[in-house]
Amino acid sequence: MYCKVVKYNIYLQNYNTINLGIAMKKTVNVSLGGMVFCLEEDAFHRLNSYLKGLEQKFMHSSDMRDIMNDIEVRIAEHFKEKAPMPDMVISILEVERVIGIMGNPSDYGEDRSESSTQRPNFTRTHRRLFRDPMNSVIGGVSSGLGYYWNIDPVLIRILFVILVLFGGGGVLIYVILWIVIPQANTVAERLEMTGDPVNAKNIGKSFEEKRQ
Repeated sequence: MYCKVVKYNIYLQNYNTINLGIAMKKTVNVSLGGMVFCLEEDAFHRLNSYLKGLEQKFMHSSDMRDIMNDIEVRIAEHFKEKAPMPDMVISILEVERVIGIMGNPSDYGEDRSESSTQRPNFTRTHRRLFRDPMNSVIGGVSSGLGYYWNIDPVLIRILFVILVLFGGGGVLIYVILWIVIPQANTVAERLEMTGDPVNAKNIGKSFEEKRQ
C-alpha cells in the first residue's frame, strides 16, 4: 500500500469488509480535500496512482502543493455528488469516471504556447455567475456578468454609467449585485465562471498564468 500522507492528505484509516452477495471486498476510508470517503480497495489504489501521476506532472512547479490541493478538492466534490453519506462506497467505476472528467497526466502540456493574457473564448457554455476580481474596475461585477452573458464587460460598464447619469439607479443596482453575486476566489470557481472545464490540466495552467 503506497500513500503519501503529507502531499496528498489521503491516508489509510481502517479496513473493513462488505458483503456484495457473491464475494467479500475490502474498503478503505480516506480523507480527500477535507472530506472522508469510503473507497473499494481497487478504487483506492487507482486513485492513489492517479494522484501520484499528477504530482509527477507538476513536480517542477513552485505551486505544486496548491495545484494538488485544488485538484483533490475538485475530485472530492465529484465524489460527494455520488456518495453524499460517509458510509456510501466509492467504486472503481466512479473513480474512473472522475478521472475521465479531470483528465489523465499524459494529456497535459500540449498547449503551453497559448497566450496567458488572452481573454477566454466567449463561445463556451455551462458558466456560473461570479464576480471577477482579476479583471475588476470596482468590484468585478461587470466582468463577471460579461463572462456569464457572453458579452464584452465594457458594454456592461457603459450601461451602468448610463443608468447613473439618467436615473441614478445604476449605483444601487451595482451595489446589490456586488452583495448578491459571490466572488470567484478559487481556481475552480474561476474556471466555472469563464466556462473552462474544471480539470487538472486547466487547474495547473491557471497557476502558471498567475505567475506570468
